[in-house]
Amino acid sequence: MRPNDHPEHDRAAYVPRFVDVGGGRSRVARAALDVVRKLMLWSGLVTLAGAGLLVMLLVTEPEAGAEPAPWIGLVVCAVVVIAWIGLAPVLTAAADRWDGRTYLLTANWESRHTFVEQAEERRRAASVDDAGPAILAPRTTWWLTWATGATGAALGLAVVTWFVSFVMRKPCRRCEELSYDEPGERFIDWLSATSGVVMAVLAALLIAHLVVLRVREIAAARWIADGQPRRTRAERIERFLIGSRAAVLFAQGLVAAVAPAALVVAFADIWFDVYWADAAIALPLAAAAFIVAMIIAVSDADAAVRESNALRAALSPGDLTPKTVAARVAAQRVARKTSKVAA
Repeated sequence: MRPNDHPEHDRAAYVPRFVDVGGGRSRVARAALDVVRKLMLWSGLVTLAGAGLLVMLLVTEPEAGAEPAPWIGLVVCAVVVIAWIGLAPVLTAAADRWDGRTYLLTANWESRHTFVEQAEERRRAASVDDAGPAILAPRTTWWLTWATGATGAALGLAVVTWFVSFVMRKPCRRCEELSYDEPGERFIDWLSATSGVVMAVLAALLIAHLVVLRVREIAAARWIADGQPRRTRAERIERFLIGSRAAVLFAQGLVAAVAPAALVVAFADIWFDVYWADAAIALPLAAAAFIVAMIIAVSDADAAVRESNALRAALSPGDLTPKTVAARVAAQRVARKTSKVAA
């Protein structure tokens, strides 16, 4: 945010009037290595639990010791635990150094924040009221968001159901294919077909959601391309300032859906030896999904910052954060209930 944007202000006088937005302040105040340290902690704890289960397996099932898999698992667990113990002091020291370096930057943010927030309010009040393109209004896409969220909740169940329909016919790779009576066969066929249709509908909704979101992002960028100050309702622009962009959501979808699905197919080929699965294709596809997701997310980072800064410069939205948005939504909900009671 910035309180004024006058070219006659030189850099020495102007820069101290800047204060980063809430999301940026929280990222700077929190050392990235502190996140890594916590991830290492949880990885170490989970690894210890896994090692305990492997030891219990070897103790209770002596024949399991003849297989190499449990011993390989124990070696991997030992490496992870040693890395966790060895890196924990290093990461803690690095996080402390980060806090020391950023203290001078963050110490006076609070004192400047009030001044900048007041300047933003004055700048917003002096701007022209502009509702912007109709597609920016949340109500134009609420139905798609609702449908995607409602059906997305069933995605995991649909995948599991689809997989179970194959397991019911062939429980393992070396097992003989099972057959059931006519009602049982019809039920398995229905289970497989229904879960497949659900997954197809979910995929279509998710793709439509991403396409519409990208269209809205382009519309918002073109709307304020002239750089003229204006103001609009907060709910029209909150999504583009603090929400995930279409490219990031697409990358997350590749990691959360495509890659796991490819791994499931590879597992089905290796363990169940099903005719339609090919691990030689599925495993490279899973790796490619991770790589493509990373490339997409990184390549969109620059455009995300540029468009977000342009929106803030033109609209002076104030310091929007998930907490402030949640507070505004809660206040509106209370106001609506109060008005209904008064009526």
